[in-house]
Amino acid sequence: MEQPADHDVISRHEAQGVAVRNMDIKLRTVGMLWLMAIGVMTINAQTFMSAKLERAAEMLGISRQLADTSADQAVTMPGKNGQLLCVRTNKEGVVEHIGIPLFKPEMRVLMPSPVYDFLEFATLNKIYKLNPNQLYLNKVMFKTGNWATLAKSGLPDMECAISNQDDKLYIVTWQRDGQTVAEVGIPIEYELLGNDTRRHMERDFIQHLENHGHLETMNREKCKPTQELSQRKI
Repeated sequence: MEQPADHDVISRHEAQGVAVRNMDIKLRTVGMLWLMAIGVMTINAQTFMSAKLERAAEMLGISRQLADTSADQAVTMPGKNGQLLCVRTNKEGVVEHIGIPLFKPEMRVLMPSPVYDFLEFATLNKIYKLNPNQLYLNKVMFKTGNWATLAKSGLPDMECAISNQDDKLYIVTWQRDGQTVAEVGIPIEYELLGNDTRRHMERDFIQHLENHGHLETMNREKCKPTQELSQRKI
């Protein structure tokens, strides 16, 4: 019986070796991509701009829904007891706002103001008692309507105006068919408009900077193995 030549045996072994190495690279790549995906989902699900937003998501039971929210998005979603909520994420996928929608989206673009985020979160906080300290909301003055009016009146569909009185007070008014449905006075104070204490806001700001640096480091580290595999010679 004719025996295969030595070079044929060597060629088959080399071919098998190449196939094994290719399979090994594919498995490693798939494994790393899977771990990267899990890591990104975990980060997005747990990353909030502030502790008060993370607490709000937990109390409202929307943490799982937020995990499915894409980066750099402003969306609405059903919340506790069917209450419509508005949520906004930044380009990093960090949740930077949760509230009850009170304004038209285009108004935020045409007339930037701290009033929007403040009042939408404050209304959510007041209705669901997200923060045990509700005393700061006593500074908000209602000329027409109340907190329940803001939560249930479909304000985003109404005409809204915001005025600034001598940099001391914001006046926000909603009207339907020429009739005022709600009118609110908001003192222009740093802690009030931030829905939090100065100490907590400074802590959240530092934490966000640390998280941002951590995310950038993780992204760089994730890219290294993939780049090394693509450059590896077979």
